[in-house]
Amino acid sequence: MKASLYYKYRYIIAAIAGLTLPFSFAPFNFFWMAPISLSVLFLLWKKCPSKESFKIGFIFGFFSFSIGLYWIYISIHSFGGVNEFLSISLLFFLISYLSSYIGIIGWLSTNFFKASYLNFFIFIIPSTWTLVEWLRGWLFSGFGWLSVGYSQANSWLMNFAPVGGLHFMSFFILIISGCLATIIIGVNRQKIISVGVCISIFLIAFLLEGFQWTKENNQTYSVSIIQGAISQDLKWREDYINPTLDLYRELIYQTKGSSLVLLPEVAIPIPYEQASSYLNELKHWSEENNSKIMLGILKKNYKDNNYFNTLVSLDNDDTFYAKRHIVPFGEYLPLPNFAKKWVKLLNLPYSELAQGPLQQDTISFYDEQVGVSICYEDVFGAEQLRHFPESTFLVNITNDAWFGNSIAPHQHLQISRVRAAEVGRFILRSANTGISAIINEKGKVISSSPEFEPYIVKGEFSGFEGSTLFTLLGNKLIVLCSSIILLFFYFATKFNIRPGT
Repeated sequence: MKASLYYKYRYIIAAIAGLTLPFSFAPFNFFWMAPISLSVLFLLWKKCPSKESFKIGFIFGFFSFSIGLYWIYISIHSFGGVNEFLSISLLFFLISYLSSYIGIIGWLSTNFFKASYLNFFIFIIPSTWTLVEWLRGWLFSGFGWLSVGYSQANSWLMNFAPVGGLHFMSFFILIISGCLATIIIGVNRQKIISVGVCISIFLIAFLLEGFQWTKENNQTYSVSIIQGAISQDLKWREDYINPTLDLYRELIYQTKGSSLVLLPEVAIPIPYEQASSYLNELKHWSEENNSKIMLGILKKNYKDNNYFNTLVSLDNDDTFYAKRHIVPFGEYLPLPNFAKKWVKLLNLPYSELAQGPLQQDTISFYDEQVGVSICYEDVFGAEQLRHFPESTFLVNITNDAWFGNSIAPHQHLQISRVRAAEVGRFILRSANTGISAIINEKGKVISSSPEFEPYIVKGEFSGFEGSTLFTLLGNKLIVLCSSIILLFFYFATKFNIRPGT
């Protein structure tokens, strides 16, 4: 393609490349599309003037996030009750905000570094992208959904998860993307190096397949994961409380012989303090059947007179985990009090839940310790490391009914798979309307449920001991590596030193 034509149609090309990237994620799982899509963006950045790099990245990101996150409109409008115009506006601003990160990657890469095609594509952009993506995962509460590493949950690159986590996976798929870009426009020597780098990455990933980071503790348990499939528009209706309680009671009674019975996020639609008779009934059943029941329920926070979103393990002395990373604008309003009063005057629907304390009692299951996350807490892999190495398996309870019949529950399951692989532990996942699943220590789904129907996922799991490298170092390894690479090329650019490749 002639340079003039390439420049003329750069925005259209960026938009098309951005549109294809979400198809590398679940439920489509065309993981090979990620490096193709990203390599096109890399080529655009190299060929366009530096002042255009932010625009190119923003357009790529806008079309990518529009396809990948359209389901947020369902949450806001269909189930949140916000009017259509405001729902679209909120989605537009969120997508624009996330797209700006991709624009920033292009701007940083093209304005602060001068390098050959090979160095630009396989060192500078991947390192910059990885650091910015890591920043996106925690800045302003963080929203790391659709980080590019998740797209590789079905490829050999998943084997990098226990080494350096999600962002390590992102780093290597970005390097592969850079190699493809170099093969297209680089000189012969650069093309040969790029092919060698790709082969090396896949070879290392293949060899890691057989490496066992953690070891089974020789304890195997049976589990029944209950999916109530309560529609979001019925969940909090007063006339549907008793039918909901009856449904869960009936499903629980079908799990005889299971060591653990797990119910989803806020499965019981009345606060813990008001549900004592129902919970005592479940405790009595569990004692008779030698089972442990864990379920989601709201619990009073007497300090602020609101509620925690909790998981309770029913026993003589109930133990709780209260959700720590609550959802801004969903579970709380990150606004000053005067703004909250304004929202109330507008009659906009919102809830105000309390953030769980930093120090909480450990949830135990026989001789095992449980690492618990609620809803989208499992998007924050580094935050989950506080559970390790003590925790021997993971539990995630969620209510993906908010997403409707969309791609979001599949994306969320993919995220859980990466969390399991990062720490080398089973994860048991109970979702109100699906997808509930048993995921092993390699991030593979052992058993799962269909969506939108009451279902019991039955199977076995084991506790695991030991630590992966990611458990020990978290994101420090990849952040350090990416920072060193960028510092090297920054000073090389500043002092007009041109590295060989």
